[in-house]
Amino acid sequence: FTLSVSAMDGRRSTASAYLWGRDELVSTAFIVREYGRFENAAIGNLVNPNHPLVLSARAASSGVEWDITDTAKNPVDDSSLPLGTRSRMFEVMAGVLAPGGMYESTLRDLVAPGRASYQVSVNPAPSGGACQVRPSTGFALETLFTVECNGFDDSDGGVTYQFGYDGVLFKPQKSPTISLYLPAGLGMSLSIVVEDARGASAPFSTSTVDVMGSRFDASQEKQQAEQLLSRAAQIGDVLLLEHLIAAIANSAVLNTDQATVSLMADALDSILERTTMTAEVSKTVLQSIRLLVGDGSYLDKTSLESVGRSLLKIASFDALGMSQLTPSHVQEAISVSTALLASALSTVDLVDPNALGEALVKLGETSLKSLLATQSYYLAEPSSSISAMAKRLNLGDLNGVTVVLPADPVSVSFPTTFSSASGFQGAAREEPVDLQLFFSKDVAVKDNNKIVSGSISVTVSLSSESEPAVLEDLPGEIFLNIPVNTNGVLTEEETEFFFFGGNARCVYWVGAAGAADEGAWSTSGCRAVQTQSSLNAAGERIPGEGSVTCACSHLSTFAVIYGVAPLSFIEPTPGYGDVILVEAGTPLDIEIVIRNDVDTSVGVPEVILESITPAAESFESVSLVMSDPLSGHLTWVPKSAGDFTIELLIVVNGLVRQRRLFVVRVLFCEHYLVAGETLNSIAPMYGVAFLALSTI
Repeated sequence: FTLSVSAMDGRRSTASAYLWGRDELVSTAFIVREYGRFENAAIGNLVNPNHPLVLSARAASSGVEWDITDTAKNPVDDSSLPLGTRSRMFEVMAGVLAPGGMYESTLRDLVAPGRASYQVSVNPAPSGGACQVRPSTGFALETLFTVECNGFDDSDGGVTYQFGYDGVLFKPQKSPTISLYLPAGLGMSLSIVVEDARGASAPFSTSTVDVMGSRFDASQEKQQAEQLLSRAAQIGDVLLLEHLIAAIANSAVLNTDQATVSLMADALDSILERTTMTAEVSKTVLQSIRLLVGDGSYLDKTSLESVGRSLLKIASFDALGMSQLTPSHVQEAISVSTALLASALSTVDLVDPNALGEALVKLGETSLKSLLATQSYYLAEPSSSISAMAKRLNLGDLNGVTVVLPADPVSVSFPTTFSSASGFQGAAREEPVDLQLFFSKDVAVKDNNKIVSGSISVTVSLSSESEPAVLEDLPGEIFLNIPVNTNGVLTEEETEFFFFGGNARCVYWVGAAGAADEGAWSTSGCRAVQTQSSLNAAGERIPGEGSVTCACSHLSTFAVIYGVAPLSFIEPTPGYGDVILVEAGTPLDIEIVIRNDVDTSVGVPEVILESITPAAESFESVSLVMSDPLSGHLTWVPKSAGDFTIELLIVVNGLVRQRRLFVVRVLFCEHYLVAGETLNSIAPMYGVAFLALSTI
């Protein structure tokens, strides 16, 4: 093929290409950059050394293989690839790719001969500077120390500084100088992270300083902390309050004192009442909350409620798309939520648990919105009970798509006509939207419900809008796969009912607006479609573990509870595990009754005699006859002696909705002997050894 291009002034250029035909199918393969994207025509594809490189495969078959090499064709070590080389997703951990280096990742389709590659450069971080702290000695919560940096330069420009100590970093600032109070510690070195305009950062440290313990006794030290906290709250100095909370959180005397922790929580709540919320205030207060919360073990009821109010203000502000949170701040939100969950679950006498629950739900539904200006993220901490995902895509791309959280068995499938939902009225299929998933492995508010899952928040909003769209009465249901664990929540019998009896309930968060009989969680618009047990490598059930597929007609925050099945066996049907005694030769007649509260449009239920084990000899075989869809009789005249398990199923459209197991214990009784008979003489009639018959 030849292409010629001519200009009006007579210039001409020609290019040729050859296309070779093959008599076999050739697939196409594509690589899509995920999470933390920097793609620019002028500078090429960039990744920061402190960020992971995450790619995803678009190939015809499910079998793919990845590799990544530098310009010298040296491969990156497999230990740096947490998702391996045969997954649809491909990740190189942060800190592995050399700053300033260039790398090429290759995707190969293992079934059809499709291939793709992706080249990326590693953006070097700022370097060449140093930082000093003055004075070199002082007293905790009394001396104001000053840190100053100079000499840092970067080709990207716009260098910012984050100062901190002991794992605490304060908000980024353009000024290379900061003044702050410090906790007690000898030979303390302050930490500084210097970052360029594109997010490449490197850590540095100062020379050591000696911070003496307080010159006061414990009670005076608490009084000094109270005065400083009160002053910061009164003048509305959020930064000073953050520095004080950091110093107090690192004080061996003050960080375990509930009264001081409560003072910090009240100071934050107070300062937010009188401070105009901005992006910087939101970030600073969020870190302050993380510092005072710690692991949650020193939060009393009052502190929890104060923190809940502060967190709700941040989350509500973030819903307006204003907070501009960075990945590190959302990571802090995850840490805070994890600690608050742990503390709330151990504090059973909360005055208003819905306030804290509402804060955590609101945070989950909104905290990632502002990350999506140009990027997508997946966030999870190995030790955390929370993971989150944010993704920007076109509205039409959500039709029929299934989104999976990489590290958790959580997925959400959207209906094929999702883009026509009333909340998107007038929006084109090409309109950018923001999708957020926020999965917490536990929930703060259980009411009287037996909640056996974590909660998954699903929100979608137009990228041009500040708040998530109100999506109710969707044009088709969304399907959620939610992991469950009944251990420690349900009894063994309830667990069997949950997995095999149709007692799983899908619910969504309504908070304080919930009905009295349901509390903060409602079943409206949601149904459980399927319940599955998890299996180990040997194919055996893992006790109490599995997943539930929920179908819901709206977006919200969802969970799974144990409840009464709408389609179930009811009395006088034998209960699960019941044992019925009958003598051999005696006719058995068991009434079977079911309840059906399910809409008939879902399907007509059918009761099936699945099995009787072990196989039994009968004078008259087991028979199940349903006189109508809701009632019938199981009859049997047993012959063999022993225990026999009967299994009944309720089936709708081929899906098992409930399973019922009970035992019939058949006894051989000597009063059936007639004159002249002995156990020894009649044992062959039953095919049972004399000694066994004698034992029975």
